[in-house]
Amino acid sequence: MRLSERLNAISSNDNGSPTRSNSAKDQARSIVENIANILNTRVRSVPIDLDFGIDGRLLDINFSKSEERLHVLSVIRTTLLKHEKRLAELTCVERSEQSRIGYLVIDMSGLSKDQLQIRGVAKLHADKTFEVEVL
Repeated sequence: MRLSERLNAISSNDNGSPTRSNSAKDQARSIVENIANILNTRVRSVPIDLDFGIDGRLLDINFSKSEERLHVLSVIRTTLLKHEKRLAELTCVERSEQSRIGYLVIDMSGLSKDQLQIRGVAKLHADKTFEVEVL
């Protein structure tokens, strides 16, 4: 649970309802936004956590080879689970009908530790940036 979510829980009314809306949709959006931050941050670019993000060299592979795309998906999944502590499970699958050389589309689905369903799509563009959206 993020600090802001814990503070919201602490500041709830006597009847247990939070004073500020913290719906499941807001939590899902927060998780997907953090995923976007992780994917668009390169390793060694954050002084306080040099291991945070994706290694830029990983994105310099030949995406026309399926085994290399599978390796990228595996590394992305592992990295996201490592840095997004609210996720209990995560699946990353290539959307092959939209992927092409220099462009990779990843369907992500997962489950948070609070049993919240998370779904999103990440598009890796030729300039090595990810566009991530909630589904």
